[in-house]
Amino acid sequence: MKNMLIARQQAFVAHQKVSVLSRVVIPAADVDDPLIADPIRLTGFDYGGTTLVFVLSGAPSSDWIWQFQNLGNYGFIVGKEPSVFQFSKDRAFINADERDAQQLVDYFKGYVEATNRAYRESVVQRHAMEQKSKREELEDQLREAERRRTILSNLKL
Repeated sequence: MKNMLIARQQAFVAHQKVSVLSRVVIPAADVDDPLIADPIRLTGFDYGGTTLVFVLSGAPSSDWIWQFQNLGNYGFIVGKEPSVFQFSKDRAFINADERDAQQLVDYFKGYVEATNRAYRESVVQRHAMEQKSKREELEDQLREAERRRTILSNLKL
């Protein structure tokens, strides 16, 4: 009798686990990233010596900087491509002649806009892949829990 109660309890617990797993909700497309909520913007600039300094609205992440330095199609001044810009905290730097400064500011604004779009796409895509992986993992757990519940409910002492 005691063994039968233990077996039923295990079947009951297995069924409860299935119920819990089937009610788990994964947020569909909620991406929580500060650079998507408040994208990087050019807020100012400075020039000293031969360095043009761009002041940004915040410090970009290493992923954002990678996107910036690896943009696809863009206009540029030879030797002043996005890959040449250096970043530190909320600043971007590039060596520039005064005659190129305004054109670099104009290009930089376009680079920032393009980078924000590329960064957002990358983060959303990565988030979607993570969500898919989590869903698949939960589905696997649900199948295994259901299989276990079925096996335990068919066992008799």
